[in-house]
Amino acid sequence: MSLGMRLLLITLALVLLAAAAVAGIGQWRGGQLADRLADDSLRGGQAVQTYFQERRARELELISQLLASERPFVAYIAQALALGANGGEVDVASILDLIAQRRNQLGFDVALVISPAGRIVADSRSPLSAPRDLSGLLPVAEAVREVAPARGVWIDGEGAYQVAVVPLLMGPNMEALLLAGLTIDNELARDISRVSGTEVMIIQQQASEHRILAASADLAQARSLLGPLASQVLDSPGAAAQPAVFTLQIEDDAVWRASAAPLAGAPEGVWQVALVPPRQRTDLFSALTGMMGGGAIAAALVILLMPLAISRSVLRPVSVLADGAERAGRGDLPQPIRVSGSGDLQRLGRSFNRVISDLREMRDMESYVAELWQKRSAIENTAPAGPDPGELLPGSLFARRYEIRRKVAEGGMGRVYLALDRELGEEVALKTLRPEWLENPTTLEQLKTEIRTARRITHPNVVRTYDFGQEGDLPFLSMEFVHGVTLRDALRRTGRVRPYAAMRVARQLCAGLGAAHRAGVLHRDIKPSNVMLEVSGTAKLMDFGVSRGIGSPITPEGPERQFAGTPHYLSPEQAQGREAREASDIYSFGILLSELFTGALPIDGDNTLDICMGHLEREPVRPSAYWPEIPPALEALILRCLEKDPARRYPNTDALRDDLERLRA
Repeated sequence: MSLGMRLLLITLALVLLAAAAVAGIGQWRGGQLADRLADDSLRGGQAVQTYFQERRARELELISQLLASERPFVAYIAQALALGANGGEVDVASILDLIAQRRNQLGFDVALVISPAGRIVADSRSPLSAPRDLSGLLPVAEAVREVAPARGVWIDGEGAYQVAVVPLLMGPNMEALLLAGLTIDNELARDISRVSGTEVMIIQQQASEHRILAASADLAQARSLLGPLASQVLDSPGAAAQPAVFTLQIEDDAVWRASAAPLAGAPEGVWQVALVPPRQRTDLFSALTGMMGGGAIAAALVILLMPLAISRSVLRPVSVLADGAERAGRGDLPQPIRVSGSGDLQRLGRSFNRVISDLREMRDMESYVAELWQKRSAIENTAPAGPDPGELLPGSLFARRYEIRRKVAEGGMGRVYLALDRELGEEVALKTLRPEWLENPTTLEQLKTEIRTARRITHPNVVRTYDFGQEGDLPFLSMEFVHGVTLRDALRRTGRVRPYAAMRVARQLCAGLGAAHRAGVLHRDIKPSNVMLEVSGTAKLMDFGVSRGIGSPITPEGPERQFAGTPHYLSPEQAQGREAREASDIYSFGILLSELFTGALPIDGDNTLDICMGHLEREPVRPSAYWPEIPPALEALILRCLEKDPARRYPNTDALRDDLERLRA
């Protein structure tokens, strides 16, 4: 028997001995660890319940504020209450019709209109119910006292609700209160249970009685747990303090683990409870022991394979680079090569990968642009055959300077034409704005200011803005004309951009956005329809029509817009109506990157409110869900751009550009 074989057998015997020892220790410690994991699950279950409550509270507060901001809605309720105060009859049915319409739009379960004295005027659950006094309900009292939104939990004979109460104001006067609520029921408990991995119960204590408000388990099991919970947990002195973990003994000797805490915002005596059943603890024990045994076997295999890895030649990296160079010479570009070691060998590997990346980007971009231009006729012929009213006709002279060639596009702000600037003797993009821009002098002056800021940006990856003018009642601006298509049109026809071409586009747009930020200008509406792809393959960022100087205040007029930007591409701070910063553009750029590489949006929803809530609260869909082969470093880069907290995103475009450069190498 050879020495190598003897060493291999000795190594195998030692590894198997170590694996047996690990398995034995695992059996001994598994039970203790399973209990610790069960306790951690309970604490996590309490945290998940708290998160659900906070999320629903924020959603309700946003819904209530949206309703309170509708002037016609508030005015109608104020008029109806004034009629009742003067001896007339309050038109409750019409108020409930208004509430029902908004309930279908916004998705709340119950709504009440309450007088400033705390009397129910209209109840969406029972239109014919007699008036009741809710002045003692904590969120109602707080909203009246502070004249500000308040939230909490409301429990009555018909159910339990998480509610938000907001004053309805007409000028300085509070006309009424609006209470909007979401039901606390078994379906909510099951949702929390699916996320937390624990059973969930919400219990109300009434004198010596206990009532189940919601439970994730079936009714029979929930009732069997109620008695032991009341006697062993809820009546324990430690239950009202920081949530503690209890051992719950059931009649059939089954041992549960339970944790209870007062329900936030609820009256005294309402508890949220998380439970781990005996079966789950057993499963945890089995999983732990199985994991330890599997880890020991895996370690044995790794140790046995180590001699094979050590036997590899130190010259292998050089051989790999030489092979890659030969393939590149034949036009067969290899994937980036990882070279181990240090010094000149590592520098050679980085330089080789950079050259290969450049060649691959150029090849992919040429192929992608060629594919797009094969469909160019389809892109250019999407306009209607006949001109629309007010449209500038080809061959006409506009503003005594611009000869109209053809209409290029039409959008919410106006129309875009290809025109010849006779004074400069070159083609420009002429954007005529809708006449409504002239109706508000403040809006028009704001637009002129934005044009002046956009003219400060000079960069090959930014579409230049030239001038602003007015011909009759038609305002217009002239810009650099780009021979190409928007990234939105390209994605619509190809799904996503080829990876290396997408990396080239990403780096170019990052450079253009960096030039804008260095000039003190925020874009504030980064999206594929504001990116042009030239015939040459160069990407350009355009349409700074909603941009502002960095640090300038947000103006709630627009034409009549509460925020600038497009819902799918809004940063969380923009969705909340707060001031945009460089980090806001980086968030929108991250969404564009996800769409560029995967063809899909990381945040979506059924309506504008749902999308805005997604930006505020939902984690973005990971790019690997749409493109499983995405490099992990690229996915990490995109997800860092999409952090909810601006401080956790890239501090500026320079840092983002550096990571993009490292990725391509």
